[in-house]
Amino acid sequence: MSEAVQIIAKAASDGKIPLLRNIVLRSAHANGLGWSRIACPPIDYRHPPNAFMATLISQEIMEGFVNTSTRANGNKKSPFVSFVDTNPVLDPVWDCAKDWSHYRDQQEWVETIYLLTEILKQDL
Repeated sequence: MSEAVQIIAKAASDGKIPLLRNIVLRSAHANGLGWSRIACPPIDYRHPPNAFMATLISQEIMEGFVNTSTRANGNKKSPFVSFVDTNPVLDPVWDCAKDWSHYRDQQEWVETIYLLTEILKQDL
């Protein structure tokens, strides 16, 4: 993920992707504890503790870009990479998806509105 973000950020800063203004990393979603996650050994590792770790890794990737940017130009914010934590919205309903994985209906809309609001706040 870090390499992918570096490639996209470099292309954006070089002007190769002129409309790209921000790469948004978001928190990982935990999946409900369906049979594939509670089997022994598990078949699917997208359970709450691993989602938590994936979120921490995404935050570390973003912070790495902020630290690099701070050294390069003195800003405390990366010009291209930010992180949005959707856990406040989705943690209370992490196990409500009918297929144990994909949010629908209100959860999907609330997350979308939350993400867009956070992205728009960053542009101010």
